[in-house]
Amino acid sequence: MVPVYQNGPQLAECIVEIEKFFTAKNLAYEIICVDDCSPLAIELPAAAKAARLLRLPANVGQQKAIAIGLNAAAADIAVTTDADLPILPADFMRLVEALRSDAQLDLALGAREGYSHSSPVRALGSWAVSCIIRLLFRFRLRDFGCGTNAVRKVLVIRHAESKLPASPIKLAMVSLSNGYTEIALPTRPQRQARSTYNIWRLAALTLGIFWFRLRAATHLRHYK
Repeated sequence: MVPVYQNGPQLAECIVEIEKFFTAKNLAYEIICVDDCSPLAIELPAAAKAARLLRLPANVGQQKAIAIGLNAAAADIAVTTDADLPILPADFMRLVEALRSDAQLDLALGAREGYSHSSPVRALGSWAVSCIIRLLFRFRLRDFGCGTNAVRKVLVIRHAESKLPASPIKLAMVSLSNGYTEIALPTRPQRQARSTYNIWRLAALTLGIFWFRLRAATHLRHYK
C-alpha cells in the first residue's frame, strides 16, 4: 500500500520495481496506491499489472490516506511503504515472515538502518517525537518515521471498529495490537525524496500525538 501526493514519477518507478520483484518470485500481490488529492492527476504506469489507484476527493493527510488504503486491502497481511521506495521490495518479506512465524504478532514495523536526516529540522523533529512518545506511552518505537511496515488485516479491522483516531496511524495500530516487533531494514539513501518537513509540520504532528493520547486514553493497551 503506497500513499502518494504530487510524486507521480516516483510512484511509477516504485510500482515497476515492486511488480518486478513479486513477479520474479511468483508471489500473489496487489498494489494499492492512495492519491491524497494531488493537484496534478496521478496516473499508474501503463505496464502496471496488479496496481490500482484510489483518488481521494479531498486532502486528508498521509496518515489518514494510509488508513484508507489499509482498509481497501483484501489480503491477510498488508505492507505499507513510501512512493520513493526507500526499502528494497525483498525486505518487505522480512516483515511479512515475522508475522507469519509468530501468531502473537499483529504488526511488524520497519526501523531504518543507515538513514540520515535530510535537514536539521527533520533530525530535531525525529528526536522530539521519540521523546514525546516515550513520555506519553509505555511502548517505545525506534523509528516512528519509517513508512515501511506490515500489518495483519485483523488489526486493520480492529482499528476500523474502534474509536481511535486514524492519525498517527502507527500509534493507533501499535496501541490496538496484541503484539508488535521492530525489524532493522537497510535504506537506500539515493532513493529518498527531498524532505518537505518544516517547523509547522513538526508542530502539527506533535499536536496530533497529544490529541491522539487524549482521545485514546480509555482504549490504549500498553506493551513492554
